[in-house]
Amino acid sequence: MVSRQDDADIRKRAASRAERLLGFFGADLLAGVSGARCRAYVDHRGNAGGARRDLQDLSAAIQHHHREGLHVEHIRVWLPPKGGRRERTLDRSEIARLVWAAWSYRSPMPIPSRFREGAPPPGIRRPARHVARAILFGYYTGSRPGDTLRASFHAGAGRSYIDMDSALFYRLPQGKRETTKRQPPCRIGDRLMAHLRRWREHCASYVVEHEGAPVQSIKTALGAAVERAGLGDGVSAYTLRHSRATHLLQSGVEIWEVAGALGTSEDMIRAHYGHHDPRFQAAAANARAPRAGSGQVGPKRA
Repeated sequence: MVSRQDDADIRKRAASRAERLLGFFGADLLAGVSGARCRAYVDHRGNAGGARRDLQDLSAAIQHHHREGLHVEHIRVWLPPKGGRRERTLDRSEIARLVWAAWSYRSPMPIPSRFREGAPPPGIRRPARHVARAILFGYYTGSRPGDTLRASFHAGAGRSYIDMDSALFYRLPQGKRETTKRQPPCRIGDRLMAHLRRWREHCASYVVEHEGAPVQSIKTALGAAVERAGLGDGVSAYTLRHSRATHLLQSGVEIWEVAGALGTSEDMIRAHYGHHDPRFQAAAANARAPRAGSGQVGPKRA
């Protein structure tokens, strides 16, 4: 289930993208969707990142049209290159501020009585506490946002399961096949387990629930919490995963264990986070030239 606000925002953004695409490509035939035409759209849009997202929608629509047998030609939509990887991470105090911004937020409006009996008066509702749980769970497990939102206290089809007895989080949903995005089990630390024991008493089944039901997106609510916490731009649900990887390496945890905990490859950890390891290039930085005639080819110990 998507919250009413998130669902409205998702639909609004999709409609805006469709309007932009129709405004530019509306009079074109499929054969006219060429690389040159797509590059012209990027120039027209004036934002490569936004244009790429729009053109992805166009590509998906054309592929659906092809699968339905409505055209036989292979039409390829040219996409601008992806933007650079964001390196934004949060320190411990920033994560605490973000959790508090979500947990303590009070809604100025009550739920209309026609939707819920006994609706609390203004100022009493705290509609973002599920976001606080998502922040803590996402950070301490280093999980992708989708795995966090599927995390359940009860095993079941399509759910990622938390085994409270063995303190293990089985990321791969029951019935789902393994993909290139690894979803191995991860051990849950004592801090998070303490939270989970409390949350289990108030959650129907999932860690992240809104008004008693699971959610599919917290993008809008998390963005509002980021703004209230004063954390600036570039903070998303994935920032929690990046921050966890960085902090684990800074603490001296071995790369193979960090990769296993986050569900990714060691090469990925080395490529994107290896420079945070305090031992990064230590041997190269401390190497000295060998003495003449010593025959030494490696670094000399002090």
